[in-house]
Amino acid sequence: MKRSEDFRVVRVQASLMNVDEDVRRVLKRHGKVVGQTISRTFIVPDDMQLWALHYAMTTAFGFLNEHLHAFRLTDRDMMRVTGGRVSGWYDLVGRLFRSPYMDDEDEFWCEDYYKGSFRNWRRRKYTGPYVYGGKCETFAYCRRSIEDNVDLDKEMVINYATDRTGKEMFAGLFDNEEAQPWFGVASRKERRLMRDLEPDMLRTCFERDYNNVLQSLSIRQVMEDYTTRLIWNYDFGDDWNVLLEFSQQMESKQAEMQCRELHRPVMIAADGLNLVEDAGSTVGFAALLLALYGSPRDKALFHGQKDCMSLSDEFEDTGCEQYEDRESSLVWADSLEWSERLPALDKWF
Repeated sequence: MKRSEDFRVVRVQASLMNVDEDVRRVLKRHGKVVGQTISRTFIVPDDMQLWALHYAMTTAFGFLNEHLHAFRLTDRDMMRVTGGRVSGWYDLVGRLFRSPYMDDEDEFWCEDYYKGSFRNWRRRKYTGPYVYGGKCETFAYCRRSIEDNVDLDKEMVINYATDRTGKEMFAGLFDNEEAQPWFGVASRKERRLMRDLEPDMLRTCFERDYNNVLQSLSIRQVMEDYTTRLIWNYDFGDDWNVLLEFSQQMESKQAEMQCRELHRPVMIAADGLNLVEDAGSTVGFAALLLALYGSPRDKALFHGQKDCMSLSDEFEDTGCEQYEDRESSLVWADSLEWSERLPALDKWF
């Protein structure tokens, strides 16, 4: 076990994002939320690498690790660290960002669960020491792949289009004049060098997101060199987004000592019930809570304002896609190891 003096501890405030007022009202009435959203607060070793933090996050929010995930910068931090230019992003590939050309299989280098206790397997993942075992997040691999595939001096064609309201919006980045916008009615084209584009325009260039942060980085490296905030994105279909805020603020000496002793996270506060795999993100989860606990009036009001249908193929297959029947909805949630009760803080991790 790593000596406790070799690492410090960090407080992580993890808050569910994309919660509008309708969803918030449901979470507060039926999801045991006291604050503004479902959140978890825990202490972690600062040498924990992001790939290991992912497993802690699935544990913290009740997910089963069945979907893809990524860590990303907030929009504000992306503009700050890149200077608002693709050239700035390019320079940080291999230091902060993954290469968008990383090998598909390498992303799953640590997914080696086959049988036995899933809980124990996952606990080993977020217990130190933390050693990155892939190949595509090394500096050499990232630089080679990005330099071989991206030419900063290439002239690109930016397509703009108007939407239904007549507003002009960015609608695609291409390397030829003939390419059509991805949506709306073509309004104009603009030619600029790749290096001078805004990083957000890269979203139409690669199969992978340009904003994926290296998961070989430790929390300490992220905090010292780049930012104290990250977004954890889980399940690219449902798109659960959780804002992670790192700080040195300690609230519990006992939790700090326990984290140092065990070399793994310690939960110190939890607001709101666990989430449910494949529930359809925040709107779907709110609709599920209404199915379990809401009055007919609550359901009618919520369903009149939200499209809760077809949020997830997995949910449709259960036969309770309308989130209206408590019994079948609860059976479905139980099958995904969801509980109406939160585990005790000292038993979480």
